Amino acid sequence: MVSTLKVNTIQRQSGTSIAIGESGDTITITAGASLTGPVAAAGLTGSLPAISGASLTNLDAANLGSNLVPTARLGTGTASSTTYLAGDQTYKALSEYSDVGIKNDISVLALHSSTENNQSAYNLPNAFVDHFEDDTGIGTETDVDRNAAGEYISCVSTANHTATVLNGSAARSSTQAKFGTYSCELTSSSDYLTIPTTSGYEYYGNTGDWTVEFFARAGGSGWQNWMTIFDGAESILIGYYKNASWGWTVDINNLGSYLTGGNSGNSDISGAWHHIAATRYGNVFTLWYDGTAAATYTNSYTLGSINGDVVIGKPGSGWSGGLSGFVDELRVSNTARYTSSFTPTTGAFTTDANTRLLMHMEDTGLLDSSESVVSVNATGTLIGISSTASAAQTEVSGVALYKDAYGTATLGTDLKIYFTCNGGTNWTEVASYGTVTPTFSSGVKMIRLGLTTCTSGTDIRYKVVWANQAASSKETQLHGISVNY
Repeated sequence: MVSTLKVNTIQRQSGTSIAIGESGDTITITAGASLTGPVAAAGLTGSLPAISGASLTNLDAANLGSNLVPTARLGTGTASSTTYLAGDQTYKALSEYSDVGIKNDISVLALHSSTENNQSAYNLPNAFVDHFEDDTGIGTETDVDRNAAGEYISCVSTANHTATVLNGSAARSSTQAKFGTYSCELTSSSDYLTIPTTSGYEYYGNTGDWTVEFFARAGGSGWQNWMTIFDGAESILIGYYKNASWGWTVDINNLGSYLTGGNSGNSDISGAWHHIAATRYGNVFTLWYDGTAAATYTNSYTLGSINGDVVIGKPGSGWSGGLSGFVDELRVSNTARYTSSFTPTTGAFTTDANTRLLMHMEDTGLLDSSESVVSVNATGTLIGISSTASAAQTEVSGVALYKDAYGTATLGTDLKIYFTCNGGTNWTEVASYGTVTPTFSSGVKMIRLGLTTCTSGTDIRYKVVWANQAASSKETQLHGISVNY
């Protein structure tokens, strides 16, 4: 018999058991009543129905089995294995998450917080803050540039390199492409690219770290002897050398030793794209083949300065032959991007602060797309836009965020900050540069700009002046500035 049982009170003696209901019965707990425990997990048998509209409290996690609640977690795998399933949820590895945005947000928050502290400390009720998310707060730039990716101002020139010169029948080709639609096709020893350079174009800083990398695919008659992928007078030659066997080889000029490895012994590399890279990390030179270290060499050698053009695809000096094949995504960086085995990128390279040359091979002239630092001006000036005060002001203070990208700037010498209250007719350097706060994890530092007396006026502005800047030696970045008045 199927029945409905309504229970007010059930009593039992210790040690006895009470059976309630039969198969098919419905047991109702009236609204407002409660079922209390302790109820051990072992005391619940049968299938647990869907629970909704109820509040579950005081549950011991040890009593929640994996069949009831999916185990949620973030993976800890490498870039080649970054997706994990947990229950009905998908999670990404920590390696796929970037904290750059969080770091920037924290430094911006600190800038705003310190600006508010200045308002109270100096009784300056008005303020404006610029952390360079766009160019709206910048009035005048003289020999300085804003980096939109990193959101900072630095005393550098960021114009692209002079257009590539195409020699012979070297050209972009849609026959093959690693990424995008085109690659650079070279068919003989007379086909190569020339990138005119100046003495200011240094990607390695003589003893500094660097990376030269690209994707290559042989075609037709294959690779022949030394083929210079990158040669800058004081040479870094990367080629596929055919001697007793085939293999990728790097020759750093005057080192007296080759780095040979990567596909050595194979007859050819036709029919597939391969990622090739050469790095210097400290005194360790490494040849990388598809993300694996094929050869290493340790030497404290100081490379000379580039005094000629960079060439790509021309046979090395004293070698015959040339290249019949394709090159795509060539990038040069002033940092060692690879220090352990890695998975080559699955998309086109993007420019960043360390990119010195980047060729996607997509445009007709095979141009440099790096927008990278090709020169660092010794001096530069930045002036902010006007902030109009409701009444004449004679006192100003502020806060600045800055970073030593290279070297260590001396405040008041290498980096100076000025205020004006009358639109720039009179400028006054800040009265003091406060103690630098502990450096943020991003390398950004914060300083308080002391209370400064200025010539009376209602047009409030700031000015930043750089001095003594030099590529890979002293590069000072401004990441944010605020003004209290």
